[in-house]
Amino acid sequence: MPNQEKFNELEQAIIKTLAFFNIFDYPLTLVEIHKWLYCQNKEKETMLLNESSEQDSIRLNKKYSLSKIYEELENIVLKGDISSKNGFYFLPDRADIIRTRLYRYQLAEKKFKIALRATRLFKRLAPVKMVSVCNNVGYNNGTEKSDIDLFIIVKKNRLWLSRFLVTIITTLLGVRRHDQKFIDRICLSFYIAEDQLDLSNISLKPDDIYLVFWLATLATIYDDGIYQSFFEANKWIFNYLPNHYPTLLNGRRCENCTGFFSSSRKYNNFVFKWIGDIMEKIARLVQVRKVRKYFGQSPTDLGSNVVISRSMFKFHKTDRREFYRQEWEKKIKELNIKYV
Repeated sequence: MPNQEKFNELEQAIIKTLAFFNIFDYPLTLVEIHKWLYCQNKEKETMLLNESSEQDSIRLNKKYSLSKIYEELENIVLKGDISSKNGFYFLPDRADIIRTRLYRYQLAEKKFKIALRATRLFKRLAPVKMVSVCNNVGYNNGTEKSDIDLFIIVKKNRLWLSRFLVTIITTLLGVRRHDQKFIDRICLSFYIAEDQLDLSNISLKPDDIYLVFWLATLATIYDDGIYQSFFEANKWIFNYLPNHYPTLLNGRRCENCTGFFSSSRKYNNFVFKWIGDIMEKIARLVQVRKVRKYFGQSPTDLGSNVVISRSMFKFHKTDRREFYRQEWEKKIKELNIKYV
């Protein structure tokens, strides 16, 4: 069994990173370990600064080079504490997850096509600023039965209206998740407004490893110029992932706002500018009762699972972040690795 004393700081960070993705049967490449290297910093709470200019200049966790990580990886493999095969690294006796990862990548192609089909219509809506595929499908790791979770950023004071219109579109396309229909269906459970880009306020205490990697693995398929601001607003994750950098998808998985859609969006923007406030109020009246009925109780009684505010809709009846954190902590304790 691994002994904590024989691991240096970087080796422990590597094993912690592999242990998290092990929960989801996902082996990592060298480049992914470098990008997603999980390093907790005891002083991280002091880093939740409001001024982005200050955040730009501070990164308490040490950045590690690709070559240094490769060197340490090979050392850990030689000691038998992790394994390597076909360019992937994973915990011992988990070589089977290589085939799982490759198979799920093929499944992701179909799921991204469904998300893109809907997004081609979302982008015509002036309030919609960004659409990202999130959770397991976001990093090509969904199963056959997985739905397609979307994270959507909209204009300020347009949450109810945006949700109403996006729901109509997915319903008409026959791809909205509801009742027992969830396989390859779109789940619309997380919206934020452009004035609420920083997600640190919904982070579990003292650490939320799932949220950190959720942010790091977002696959943004449509961006109307707000992704960079979103990235800057969430630089607090550098206190966990010091090597992190923005993820940019290739052309086949992105939707651009050009041509006819650009003209249509400008027209919609003109309309929403003049009657948007009225439409927002109507959309809220139409939906608020249904939302309360769906949860079966006051959303305020559901803790951090559900957030309904002027700048965020987070509709997660079952929020599994605490479960995954406990599973990760259990695994690293089995490996005799310190939590912090």
